[in-house]
Amino acid sequence: MISPKCRGLAIDFKNREQQKIDEFKEGYYHFNEKGKYSLASFMLHQAIELTYRYLELLLIAKERVTHSIRCHHLYMKEISSIYANVFDEDDHDDIVLLQVLEDIYRSTVTKIILRSPLRC
Repeated sequence: MISPKCRGLAIDFKNREQQKIDEFKEGYYHFNEKGKYSLASFMLHQAIELTYRYLELLLIAKERVTHSIRCHHLYMKEISSIYANVFDEDDHDDIVLLQVLEDIYRSTVTKIILRSPLRC
């Protein structure tokens, strides 16, 4: 039986992670509506990545330290026999979508870094 304290901590953790995911999803809808598709895609990438990280922590108490959605997807297939593929490696469109999300993520992060006043 799970102790009430442990259950409470697990629920708090789920709520914190869900709030982060929901905020990135809201950001996606906001920027998509404004026609800022690069930022919308970045927010979508973050929502997906955080979802994968949460699932990894939930299943094995260890997350894969990467920003690659493809790596998270493959890792979930490796650690869970019940994982229903979100992306199909045999579907060309899914592979293109994964690559586009990764490219946009890297591009957006690079732009943010280059605009930062803290650059050396």
